[in-house]
Amino acid sequence: MSIVDINWRPDPRGLRKFGLTVIVGMALIGLLFQFWFERTTVAINLYAAGGVLGLPALTGTVIGLPGYWLWMGIAFVMGNIVSRILLGLIYYLLFTPLGLVRRLMGADKLALRRRQVDSCWVDIKADDEKSRFERQF
Repeated sequence: MSIVDINWRPDPRGLRKFGLTVIVGMALIGLLFQFWFERTTVAINLYAAGGVLGLPALTGTVIGLPGYWLWMGIAFVMGNIVSRILLGLIYYLLFTPLGLVRRLMGADKLALRRRQVDSCWVDIKADDEKSRFERQF
């Protein structure tokens, strides 16, 4: 099961949109490499890749589908890998240390520690103010 649903059979409009996006995106990244990092060979390769993938897709015909499938397959695999890595890093580098610090400081928000009482029932004060129910959130 995946969160993202990829259209493996795009209509001609979607294929042309993909082609234009690839050409413009590769051109911008190529310009960045050419003028900012001064890597002309990388820029030329990016321009060529954008042309090879984007120009056939601009026709909106079946000839552009292999490039589309290749691009979407790579994007799908990379998206799954990167999202899991990022979520793991956020969990282990942010939430775990925060939880450990809170636990060391004695926080027990869910009242999970055993208390020396006969019942786990918690009394809640009744609130008779009716205006509180008008804005619940």
